[in-house]
Amino acid sequence: METIFFVDKGSVPLMRNNDVVKRPADPAELTKLYTDEAVQFMEQNKESPFFLYLPHTMLHTPLGVSDGFKGSSQWGEYGDAIQELDHNVGRIFDSLKQLGIDDKTVVIYASDNGRGPGRTPDQKIRGNKLSTYEGGLRVPAIAWGPGLGLQAGVETSTVVRAMDWYPTLATFAGIKVPEGRVIDGRDISPLLKGETSIVPLPGMKKALNASVPFGGDGIPQSNGQP
Repeated sequence: METIFFVDKGSVPLMRNNDVVKRPADPAELTKLYTDEAVQFMEQNKESPFFLYLPHTMLHTPLGVSDGFKGSSQWGEYGDAIQELDHNVGRIFDSLKQLGIDDKTVVIYASDNGRGPGRTPDQKIRGNKLSTYEGGLRVPAIAWGPGLGLQAGVETSTVVRAMDWYPTLATFAGIKVPEGRVIDGRDISPLLKGETSIVPLPGMKKALNASVPFGGDGIPQSNGQP
């Protein structure tokens, strides 16, 4: 399958803020280049608190794999792209350690939607992207931050969602979500630290942002009910 964008403008540009760095962008370069930028950002901000959002283009089509990772897996181009992405995620962790900030950093590795229906015959998952079956909703959700009390080597079947990261990360940063802010997420920091085995209800008052107003009513719940 061939995917072409912006044909009338010379194809897709690679940009830094509002400046075009290169056109057309080469998918094979993107995983490394994005990681290079992320590492540079951490180096420049290591002395102060920061939030880094790194949305890799891979593993979306059109896929791109650099020469060093071509043929590195047994799963073709897709597997090779995973190998390269994994390597560069490792670079982020290496940089945190080298900069001496790994013990005060939380890292979340997650995705925006499932791919479905499975990568191999052994992964028979129903549904795809844009569906509400498991194939559309089940994604990686890995939290790391041992220096801030997160559990290590623990798996849970508790259902969480991307919108939970906002109040949760605010709690780890010691920041109270502004009064009256209504969001569709819950503070799951107690779950990550092993203080609860469920997403704590607001009335449990288990965390700094436990009682942030939820949903459309704008009223915090304090009676132990969701």
